[in-house]
Amino acid sequence: MKLNPKYVFLQEEKDQDYIELEQINEALFNELIKKRIYVGAAKFVGTYYSEAHNTVVVCYPKYLNNIRRAEETKRILFEASQLNSETKDCLKHMELVCKVIQSLNKKLEQANTVFAPHERKFEPINLSKYSIASFILTDYAANGLYMSQYIDYLKNAKGPIHWGKTTNRSIPYIDQGEVYYLDYIHRVRATDAGTFMTQIHSYVVIESAKLAGIQLGLGGIELPEYPQSDFADHRRVAAFIKRSMSQVFSDRDIHLFRALMAWFEQSINYRTEPIHGTHNFNLVWENVLQRVYGHNDNLPKQMPSPYLYLEEDKDGLPERRSTHLIPDIVREVGETRFVLDAKYYTPTIGMTYYDNAPGASDFSKQLSYGRQLSDVLDKKGQKKQSYYAYIIPSNPQSVKPDLYYCERGYCKRGFLKMRGAGENQSIASALDSREDDQIVYYFEMNPNRLYEDLLAGNVFTDEEMIVFKEGAEGKEQQVNVRARTE
Repeated sequence: MKLNPKYVFLQEEKDQDYIELEQINEALFNELIKKRIYVGAAKFVGTYYSEAHNTVVVCYPKYLNNIRRAEETKRILFEASQLNSETKDCLKHMELVCKVIQSLNKKLEQANTVFAPHERKFEPINLSKYSIASFILTDYAANGLYMSQYIDYLKNAKGPIHWGKTTNRSIPYIDQGEVYYLDYIHRVRATDAGTFMTQIHSYVVIESAKLAGIQLGLGGIELPEYPQSDFADHRRVAAFIKRSMSQVFSDRDIHLFRALMAWFEQSINYRTEPIHGTHNFNLVWENVLQRVYGHNDNLPKQMPSPYLYLEEDKDGLPERRSTHLIPDIVREVGETRFVLDAKYYTPTIGMTYYDNAPGASDFSKQLSYGRQLSDVLDKKGQKKQSYYAYIIPSNPQSVKPDLYYCERGYCKRGFLKMRGAGENQSIASALDSREDDQIVYYFEMNPNRLYEDLLAGNVFTDEEMIVFKEGAEGKEQQVNVRARTE
């Protein structure tokens, strides 16, 4: 069997009109509202599988192309057989997005979130159910359904002859004092697809596909038939698996049994819904950039905080300390202090205007970050030249796959100047000089390359940070795949 779900594609923060929303079943639409996936618009990035409607709802980031633009009609609902190249590209990117969200889940970071079957000791309650599902589905795709094996003895089969059973079960033929056997009993290894253990595996594979199959790119995998057995008593099932582990000896079977046992033992404590995503993808973008750019969290902690004093505070002047400004990314390399701002924007930029892009307040705040850091750190003998940049996601569907980032322009005195744009000459002449430190550069970064680096645990080296800076100064406007030593 296959899930063969329908797909609904909703772009983050994009208002859907009546023609589009009419395609969604009313019960499913109410389900999305109840789950807070759709609140006037898609306020969510991730995927949700509705078992009641066998539908995968894909809420994709706002930086991707709007799916409906590729259609002559305003279609957002697709059968599995109707997926076109653009929707398939979207699903492929969402596999990456879901893995990134999973890896950054702060609630799970405090626990052992990755199922490691080779570890003899683990606490099922501290495991991510998504992690267990990932292991089970990946194993199933590689090895198929578990079948219990046993030794059987069959007549004239393939396998070694068992002479003891042959002499006991077969009638010999005697010719001139010689004994001949026309039928031999062979020792064969057989599998039983009807055992309770096989049914348990079938059940967990199907449930794992609902939970994580789409995110892992295994939504179209051929699944086993749904078993008839009752698995409601998770304690009983987990106990059965534990007893059965003494009967398996291969690494694959041992690891699989541990995963199945973890699935049911964990289910005693809580059940994870087949929903993967976040209502705050801007924080995901910021967190990814912090990790890949090697953010030094100790530097922002040294920034001063504003205090409030009242006139009536005559004795002791109590300190009312406010939260200090916290820059997104700070890192020092050589004589340069990088002060970077993770902007989850999708700018609209024309000849004489720009919208949904960093504005005057963003510009002033970014410079303030650097100045306050300099005020504190310069006095400690840590004087550096501040370097500022906004980092905004590009649309990975419209850039070359190997392009990592591109410096698009810079912001100065409240204006944004774009490379290759035909701005008003008076504005352009005011922006031409880059002699002072009041410039914030504007970078667009390919999310695919960034997410791959995060998942691989890669961090920009000092040399790569210098290349990043030199690119902004015009020496290298586009940077492709970064060379790494294995």
